[in-house]
This record gives sequence, C-alpha cells and structure tokens, in this order.
Amino acid sequence: MEPDILNFAPEVQPPLSHSQPVWKVLIADDEPSVHLVTKLALGDFIFEGRRLELLSAYGEDDVRSLLVQNPDIALILLDVVMDTSTSGFDLVRYIRNELGNKSVRIIMRTGQSGSSPEDSVIINYDINDFKDKTELTVAKLRTTLISSLRTYNHLQIIAAEQAKLAQSKAYLRDILNGLETVLITVDAQLRVGVWNHPAEVWSGISSEKAVGQELFVVAPWLEPLGTLFQEVLSSGRSDSRRDVPISLPTAPGFVRMSVHPLVTPGGQEMVIHLEDVTVSHRHEEQALRHERMGVFSTLAEGFGSELQAIIAELKTELPAFAHGVVRLEALTRRLPVAIPSTPSPRRALDWNQFIHDLAPKSPAQIYFALQAEPVLVWSSENELRDICSRIFDASAEGTVIKIFFDKTSPGDLPLRLLSEADNRRFWRLRAEVHPSDSEQTQLWSIDLTSVYNITDALGGFVDVVPQAQEGFTVYVWLPEPPSPEQGGRTPVWQDTGLILVCDDETMMLQVASSILKRFGYSVLTAPDGPSALAIINEKKSVLKLVILDLLLPGVSGLEIFRQIRKISLDLPVLLSSGFGRSDSVDLALSEGVTGFLQKPFGLEKLAQTLQSIFATAEAKKNLSHSAKEFS
Repeated sequence: MEPDILNFAPEVQPPLSHSQPVWKVLIADDEPSVHLVTKLALGDFIFEGRRLELLSAYGEDDVRSLLVQNPDIALILLDVVMDTSTSGFDLVRYIRNELGNKSVRIIMRTGQSGSSPEDSVIINYDINDFKDKTELTVAKLRTTLISSLRTYNHLQIIAAEQAKLAQSKAYLRDILNGLETVLITVDAQLRVGVWNHPAEVWSGISSEKAVGQELFVVAPWLEPLGTLFQEVLSSGRSDSRRDVPISLPTAPGFVRMSVHPLVTPGGQEMVIHLEDVTVSHRHEEQALRHERMGVFSTLAEGFGSELQAIIAELKTELPAFAHGVVRLEALTRRLPVAIPSTPSPRRALDWNQFIHDLAPKSPAQIYFALQAEPVLVWSSENELRDICSRIFDASAEGTVIKIFFDKTSPGDLPLRLLSEADNRRFWRLRAEVHPSDSEQTQLWSIDLTSVYNITDALGGFVDVVPQAQEGFTVYVWLPEPPSPEQGGRTPVWQDTGLILVCDDETMMLQVASSILKRFGYSVLTAPDGPSALAIINEKKSVLKLVILDLLLPGVSGLEIFRQIRKISLDLPVLLSSGFGRSDSVDLALSEGVTGFLQKPFGLEKLAQTLQSIFATAEAKKNLSHSAKEFS
C-alpha cells in the first residue's frame, strides 16, 4: 500500500482578519504524540477566514477545566481511554447532561476499535462521529474538521436566531403586560394561548396557570359571551361592543369588548380585548340623570310661576275651595324658583352642623353620624339651609333616611367636576332614602329639582341612583371653601355678559356652562351649527363671545365660523377641539378665529383664555378710539 500522499488544490480563502474570532478545537488524549501529530496536521488550517486555536487536555480533569473556561469550544477530538477505559464516555455524559452543552461537536477516537462497535456507540451516546485513530489520515481529519465546524456554525446561527426570537417574545410579552386593558388569545377549542397581566389582575389567575386551560374554566365571568365567541370563530368576522356587563370576582362592571378572528399556521385563533369602562359608564349614566333633572327643573320652574298666578286668582274667586288651594300652594312651594342673578354672599359653613340642627325637625326617622371635623363648604346660609331642608321636608312618618359625609378624591367625582379637581376639593353628602309610600317618592322628586338648582349655582353636583330594593340614594357634592392661595374667592375670574357655547357633547356643554356661570356670565348652548347660527342671528347685538367646537355633526366648526362672519364681523369666536392644534385649527386662526382652546379644559385654563381674549379686544378698542381722537 502506498503511503497517504496529500495533494490539495489551492483553496480560495477569505482574507484573514486579526479581529475575527478563532475556531477552538480541544484535543483530549493521554498520548502526547497524538497532540503533536494533530497540531502538525491542523496548524495552518483556516476555515471561512478563521484560524484554529488548538487546546490540549491529557486527562478528564483537564477536559472539564478547559470546557468550563472555554464554553465556545467548537469541536472536541476525544479519546475513549484516558484515566479509565470509559473516560471518553463519562466526559460525553458530563458535557451533554451536566454542562448542557448541545452545540459542541464531539469526535471520539480510539486505538481499540474492536472493543466498542461504532454504531452502538453513536446510538447510545450523543456524539457526532466515532473513528479509529489509524483511519484518521490528515485528509480525513481535515474533512471531518470542516463538516464539524460547519455544523457547529449552523447551530450557533440557529441559537442566535432563537435568542432573538425569545427576545422578541419577551418584548411582546412586556408590551402586552404593559397594557391597561385585558388581552387574551384562544384557539378554536377556546384554550388560552395568551393571558396578559391585566387578565391576571382581573381574574386572580396567573398566566402560567391560565395558558392551555379552557377559557371558561379560568374566566367563568366570560361564559355568558360563549355564543358570541363561537359566532366569531365560525364566521371569521370581528365583533365590537360597548358597555357589556360582566361579573368579575371583585365586583360587577362594564367593558368595551372587541373580538377578532386570526388564522395562524397552528390553526384558527381569536383575540379577545377587554377595556374596563365601568367608570365612564357610571359617568355617562350620571350625566344623563343630571341632564334629565336639569330639564325637569327648568320645566318645573316655569310651571311653578304659572301655578302661583293661578292660585292667586283662586284665592279671591273660589273661597269654597280654600282647603284645596292651601294644599296646592304647599305643593308649589316645593317647586324650584329661579336662582337670583346676584348670589347671596358666600362663606365657609359647617354642613354637618346644618344637618344636625334641621334633622330633628323632620318627621322621618333619620340616622347620621356627627363628623369629628367640621364639614366646611362654600355657600350662603340660605342656600345651604334650603338644600338640607328640602332633603328632610319631603319626608313623612315611616320614611327612613341615613346620612353620611365623604371627603371625595378625584376618582369619586362626577365628570363635570373633574375639570376643577386640581383647584377645588369637594364634600359629598350621601343620603340613603327609603320613603314610606309612593306619594313621598313623588314629593322627593319635586324637592330634588330645587336641590339641583341650588347645588348647580354653588358649583356642585346632584345625582340620584335608584336602589335594587325600594328607595334611592341621593348624592350631593358641594365645594370646600377656596384656599388662601386663591385669595379667599371662589372663581379666578369675574365678568358679565352673554356667551354662546356650541358643542355636540352634552357633557362639555354642561362643564363649560357651569364654569362660565361661576365667572358671572349668562350662558346659551347649542348642540350643532345651525342651532348656533339661529341664536347668533337673534342675539348678535348682546353676545360677548362664541365658544365653537371644531368637529360638529353635519357642518364643520370652520364652516360655521365662516357663516358667523357673514352675520357679525366683530363677534369673538373661540375655537375648541379635543384633538389639539391641527392644520384645520391653523387655517381657522388665519381666517380670523379669535383663539383656540384644547378640550378638556378646566376653570383655570378657561379663565386665562377669556382674560387674554377680552384684554386684547379692549386694547384694540382703546387704540381705535385714540386713533379717531388723533385724526
């Protein structure tokens, strides 16, 4: 047999770079000659522009030490027999099982091939090849080295991609967990795939326990929506709903829900998105009740005036009906009266003391706890006494009233008062009322319209919530006295005049009207552009300002402004929008809109804007007057 002659074709290698990492190859053999020959054969070897770094180990301890120090070893040329006849096999178990290194390529070499059949060794041990030392010529050694390094490199690329994928998954998980809303994914069998942190908070069940479980097992409060979920899965169409009632483990509430089908490589899935709208739902219901009470109060006020005139005639013309007239007169006294344009002087009063003084005069059975601290509110004596009296006057024997005082935080406030929460604090009276009969309930309804009028004038709020059992709860919010920093006065701005507010959002009309009235203005409101134009046509000579929403139904606020300019060239128009400064706003300002105010706005911001508008208008007026005198 001819000796092994190596004739290599010239290889085109990438240019070497000292910054390139090396391929680490560990020679593990107890024979020094094997190390020498291997290093001679591979010393100048280069693969993909990277040199070799050959490490030597002569026993098991050396191998273990070098593996710990060099976790990036790409290939091990491992002798079977070193310290013991099974050293190589013991080291394979150590590398794969204890170190958990699945990437390093292991080529086992033996000088006693007959003692360990090659196929059984490869099957029973996680190695990549098993060679007899005599058959590993230089050529075969290099070929084995190339295939091993290429495989190792591919595994490293896969590991890097898996690390990136894991990082992306962790990033996505952080995003999903950072949401304030619940996001859940389920498969076609409604098994949970994603369960973000808000879902954990709502349900009290961790993601680890929820994933893989059937949805209604971990979220039984979603079971009433099971039919809807199946419809989305079967039809492939999304569904969105608002104010969906759900019964969470903590408390019942309302959610805005959107459900979207997904087609994934693993099959059909569905995304369930839930947003807690319990507070906004409560605010909307509260605003609607408040609006109805305001409408009824206005009607009752006019009706009361007409009725009093009729009673005056009946007294003189029909003395026989005197008893009925007296009853009718008592009823009309319960109807609300118009709030005077000049309010009574207001000061800090103890609401708690007024309740304490007036409650014993009521025929009702009243329970209340005297507060340890004064319940100081900003009111006149007549207004506060009238509020308390009307709460008690409608009562009769058998009526039960429980009264509580709460110092509210912004989270307890109606939406209309939130705009002032930074500047004012509010006390809330909570009266749980159980009328003795339906007639008493009707009298209460009439008296509460007067409470509404007075409270609204004081910058407060009234809400009436029916109870599941007979009765209802009355909530009355009144502001605390102004702080010393506010200079001992409630409003930050005082003026007179008539202002028109045009906005399609009822709540914004109420907020703006309430603040403007506190500033001393009379207020007209319009829900759309045509209504506003009709008012301007009629009142243009007395209007001081128009606050105009940019986004109105039908015709835009900008177009309404252009129509206003055809009616009056001088009427100031303040544009408002909840979307901030935009091209439409800039265009309106270029066409002569007096100013812009972003919604939602509060007392301070509106005061500053009005002061600026009217100060500028006054300066222009004085300048024009001076110019005329000079000419």
